[in-house]
Amino acid sequence: MSFLSKTNQPRSWGRYPKVTPAEVQSVFWRSELPNIADFEQPVLPYAYGRSYGDSCLNEGGVSLDVSHLRRFISFDEDEGLLCCEAGVSLAEILELIVP
Repeated sequence: MSFLSKTNQPRSWGRYPKVTPAEVQSVFWRSELPNIADFEQPVLPYAYGRSYGDSCLNEGGVSLDVSHLRRFISFDEDEGLLCCEAGVSLAEILELIVP
């Protein structure tokens, strides 16, 4: 599930302000992540647009749609540390850990 608008543009939680990135790239596997040093514009990962304010928006830059990166990688039960990909939502984490 991606939270891009119908025009494939990232939007903030309140849907304001509306901005237009220069490019939106969807990433489906961690191995597909581009080298951000290769871009001339700012690069910002974007998944669900649930950041407070407009911190998820990147006017004129490159938005990486990482909402497809939804895999759990590891869990250290002793330390309580969960490692997961950027597109895993808090709801998915809660489904896993809350009895």
